[in-house]
Amino acid sequence: MLKLDAQVHVWYSDRPSRPWDPAYRQTNRDRSSFLQHAGQTNTPEMVLAEMAEAAVDGVLLTTLGVYGVNNELELAAAERDPERFQVIGVVDHTDLALADQLAAATKRGLLGIRVPQMRDPDRIARGEFDDVLKVCSDLRLVVMLPAVNKQVFNLIKRTPGVFFYMNHLGVGLAPPIVGFRHEAPFENLPAILELAELKNVGVKLTGLPALSVEAYPFRDIWPPILQVVAAFGVDRLSWGGDYTRTAGLHSYWEGANYLAEVQGLSEEQLAWLYAETLIQRCGWKRSAAFV
Repeated sequence: MLKLDAQVHVWYSDRPSRPWDPAYRQTNRDRSSFLQHAGQTNTPEMVLAEMAEAAVDGVLLTTLGVYGVNNELELAAAERDPERFQVIGVVDHTDLALADQLAAATKRGLLGIRVPQMRDPDRIARGEFDDVLKVCSDLRLVVMLPAVNKQVFNLIKRTPGVFFYMNHLGVGLAPPIVGFRHEAPFENLPAILELAELKNVGVKLTGLPALSVEAYPFRDIWPPILQVVAAFGVDRLSWGGDYTRTAGLHSYWEGANYLAEVQGLSEEQLAWLYAETLIQRCGWKRSAAFV
């Protein structure tokens, strides 16, 4: 079965030849997530090796942010190997040249964007992101949203020309590292289910086994997954591994294969979860190798 991972990060350790954005270190040094990136490296070549072990066919390289809003590492990888890599970039929504930049990036493998500032409901309410969303609508780029807040419903409803994805089941938690598991990781699930009535929003099942307290196949997270499947339908859901965050909790192979163990999911549904939704919603070009 074809598997396309909806989220993998690549980066190099902070080094003179490829320095990090100083603002990233300053902003994140006190956050647990920073521990996963400081002093570590995950190159596109390393991703290919992990993909081969986990039987994953392609990945969306999702810009991490250690280089600010620079997506060059990801776009260059997609140009070199477009059958395996496509890109979700991070952008500065205030950049006056953004429309031209995104148009050029789509020719190099860009399928969508994320804007970290969309966490702020007040900025959404002010219409601060309307211009960048218009560009995304024109270019048919998907937009990744970090979490539900009081303005997300209205944002999605008033932007019918854009397909949005809620990251990490939309629960507002990136996959935790060892020792940082949230006590109630699915407490925001009802708010996610309410979004299902809006047809231009989907959910990424990225890194979910990290929220489990059980070993593979992570049966304790099956119920919320099945709730989301029932509410949204598999044509709005995409699997993702996010393995650089979860490697301390389970293997990439386990993260890539547990859905096949979930009782109640058919082979046809799995085909959509693992690849077809990403192909249809993001515009991933199905190559001859994947037919």
